[in-house]
Amino acid sequence: MASPLAAQTVVSPIDCAGTFNANLGCTSNDIKINDVSQMTVAEGGQAQVATCNEGDLGVIDIKLTTQLNANSRYDVISWFGTEGNDPRGATIGNCHASSLPDDPEHLAILDLDGDNCLDVNSTPDPVEQFMFQVPFTCVDDVSLDGNGDVVAVPDGEADVFALVTWFQNNSFSCGTGSGVEPGVNPKCDISLLLGLNIEIINNPSIQIVKTPVTQQVNPGETANFTLTVTNEGDTDLDTVVVTDAQCDAAPTLDSGDDGDDGVLGQTETWIYSCSTANVQAGFNNIANVTAEEVGSDVEVSDFDTAVVTLSVPGIEIIKTPDQNVSPGGTASFTLIVSNVGNTDLNGVVVTDALCDADPTLDSGDTGNDGILPADGSENWVYSCSTANVQGPFNNTGNVTANPIPEGDPVNDSDMASVSMNAPAVLIVKEADQIVAPGGTAAFTLTVTNPGNVSLENVVVTDAMCDANPILQSGDIGVDGILTTAETWIYTCSTANVQDDFTNTGNVTADPVGGGDGVNGSDTADVTTIIPPPPVDDVPIPIPSSSFWALMLLILSVMATGLYFRRERTRQN
Repeated sequence: MASPLAAQTVVSPIDCAGTFNANLGCTSNDIKINDVSQMTVAEGGQAQVATCNEGDLGVIDIKLTTQLNANSRYDVISWFGTEGNDPRGATIGNCHASSLPDDPEHLAILDLDGDNCLDVNSTPDPVEQFMFQVPFTCVDDVSLDGNGDVVAVPDGEADVFALVTWFQNNSFSCGTGSGVEPGVNPKCDISLLLGLNIEIINNPSIQIVKTPVTQQVNPGETANFTLTVTNEGDTDLDTVVVTDAQCDAAPTLDSGDDGDDGVLGQTETWIYSCSTANVQAGFNNIANVTAEEVGSDVEVSDFDTAVVTLSVPGIEIIKTPDQNVSPGGTASFTLIVSNVGNTDLNGVVVTDALCDADPTLDSGDTGNDGILPADGSENWVYSCSTANVQGPFNNTGNVTANPIPEGDPVNDSDMASVSMNAPAVLIVKEADQIVAPGGTAAFTLTVTNPGNVSLENVVVTDAMCDANPILQSGDIGVDGILTTAETWIYTCSTANVQDDFTNTGNVTADPVGGGDGVNGSDTADVTTIIPPPPVDDVPIPIPSSSFWALMLLILSVMATGLYFRRERTRQN
């Protein structure tokens, strides 16, 4: 195996520009390169490949066969240009170096001068020198012809140049790094053409970008598009065709074709434009581009999409609350404004004819920029009020705004009702009842709110009850507020009743929020009665003889009277 000089004093790789030049004076008199063959190509040093892309870095295993025609030749070293450049005229790049193999079968190859570079001591058979992992750059723009002149590399090849150097004496030591490079002191031989048959792969590619990515237009307006086409590959392109089915006409090339040659170079950017007029609905617009690699029929393509939405501006105002107000009181309102369309709005104006002053914007305008965005992130909150209310009314809030950047204004309105407070309270006392002397009269008092405003400070009294009536049920939430939907049930009682009486229950309450108090009352009658004794306790009287004699006399008189009356009637 080869012994790379990188492990010795001579640095490898070296600068080809400082060593490989047109004045090497190479000759094949003493040592001649018979053959150079490729063993493997590994792109990036990872795997064996048969192709490479221009500019790729790779490594190569090489077998170099040299014919030794003389003895006592010192420091025989093989050099390889690793960037595909002619080693005799290179101006850039690096080189890789290796000495002859330390092969026991070739006893003529020895380190005669002890400088770690092998020498030739006799004339053996041709020597095979294996060089592994030689780095190179894949190129396709230089080569040598049969005369050693630099020419273009045919398609499908990349060249790596080989050079062998040696000394005719041991005046120099490769171990010190002085004088061993080609073109300085040693003699040399160079391969004129080393075609490794590494296929050069071009990567044609194209890109189209359509802008704006999204846009809004008003109904009947025009959507305009810009299409930017670039060459994203490593080879020029021609036969460029850009289409856009939704545009009214084929896209027009506005700029970018340098020289107007129809070739999209790797550094060019072509700008097209097209438009769609009288937009009546939103749509997705797709632009396409196709092209061919120059000199071949390899086609590349790309597409991009832009979205057009129809501007549908909208605004909403919600006015709250519906409310009751006492005479002379103040009605206060909240007006919430929202963007319910798909376009931003500005010039927002909120009015309310029955408020004492224009509604005031209290919150919601983030950034105070006067723009109500369409993304729903902002709700603008206004307030206004009407003082000294003397009668009911319906109050309407209005809002207007303008779409951005243009379009017809939008508007909305909402109404809130104001009613006058009409507080009222009702108490119903149950019931008329009869009790025996010494008994107890029990009462149920039902309190309701028949007005239009809730009541507080509800007080129920009953002077004839032994204690104040007790609230048994009905106060939902136990908040002391008698709403129009609640019914409060109280009870009380009067013990040891001795005489008839009329019992009156009373209720008073105050309207929530202020106003005159309200009251109500109701009565129930209580009657006392002595019940009759039980039937078994009443004695049954027995008639006397005088009672019966009297009864007989009465019956006799009545019979005599009837007789004479009948006779008188017959005679007449």
